[in-house]
Amino acid sequence: MQNPTNEALHAHAWKLLPNITNQHLTRLHTQFHSFQAAWQAPLSAMKAFSRTAPETFAHYQRLRPTIKPQIAFHSLKQYNIHPIYKEDAIYPAQLKPLPDAPWLLYARGNTKLLNTNAPTIAVVGSRKQTSYGREVIRHIIAPLINANITIVSGLALGNDAGAHIETLKHHGQTIAVLGSGSNDTSITPPSNFNLARRILDNHGLILSEYPPHTPGLAHHFPARNRIIAGLSAATIVIEGALKSGALITARLAAEYGREVWAVPGSIFSQTSAGCNHLIEEGAHPFTTTAHILETLDITPDPTALTKIPSLANNPVATKIFQLLQQQPRTPDAIASTLNITPTTIIQTLSELEISGLIHSSGDQIFRATS
Repeated sequence: MQNPTNEALHAHAWKLLPNITNQHLTRLHTQFHSFQAAWQAPLSAMKAFSRTAPETFAHYQRLRPTIKPQIAFHSLKQYNIHPIYKEDAIYPAQLKPLPDAPWLLYARGNTKLLNTNAPTIAVVGSRKQTSYGREVIRHIIAPLINANITIVSGLALGNDAGAHIETLKHHGQTIAVLGSGSNDTSITPPSNFNLARRILDNHGLILSEYPPHTPGLAHHFPARNRIIAGLSAATIVIEGALKSGALITARLAAEYGREVWAVPGSIFSQTSAGCNHLIEEGAHPFTTTAHILETLDITPDPTALTKIPSLANNPVATKIFQLLQQQPRTPDAIASTLNITPTTIIQTLSELEISGLIHSSGDQIFRATS
């Protein structure tokens, strides 16, 4: 039986070679059945690898004498990085079955988030965030946090950063998946370094499949997106052009058999074109968080109303929510019971529905989400 520690430290040694990919590692493991055996194999045994990855093989020939696997592996401690090998007990269970699951992950922060009973949902979107995107994130994150959901995103500019920021604002748990190394000087984009620190300081997690000092190269980000999709029970796309990383994440999530939601937007907006296209292809149109919670069979926190700032101090919202917890009602029935104007009732019902606390099936009968 292979020693997981030996496999992890030799997988890390391989990942220190320039241009090595997860596919290269899979080929090596298939041929030699262990990364330790592959690292220690004579050059004459590496002919297949030299043919399929000549550039990486050249790096291997040049750098193998200079890389000491055990020393390199233990040096990760200086960056507070915890390496997680595919066979380790704490490797994310939802990620492991994927066809291209990373052989080695580099984690900083709260690794307990990788395997908890709390569901995870990816919230991703365009780097070119609009006021509409900001408003959508503001409305959806609080009820997701109140349902004890961990938010996964990519720390990118725009909607990804917005999802992390809003999660921290509501004291939720979040995982940022990088397309670069996770040490301080490699975090990409550099402008979100302070956000990364806030995530770590608030019991969140920074995750990457790239070792320290790996820059955020363009081809890393589509690969990064498969981890975001794979970690998550569902993916919500806030905004995105037809050709965007957010759509790659959504398509990967669908391939993995995970639920995909897209926020519909204006037909005149390029940043909503991708979302509208996803809906045409079969993604759920996002309207309320209640639909997501019901689909994933997640029960909201019964004290959720008190945790949403815009509703916590709203006596009308409290009264309506308490009524609907007793039994479903129409707006007219609520207005009659509470002696409140229909306009106020409709406005408050809309706020409660957007927050995921209540829902209607299109029959104008509102129900508390349960």
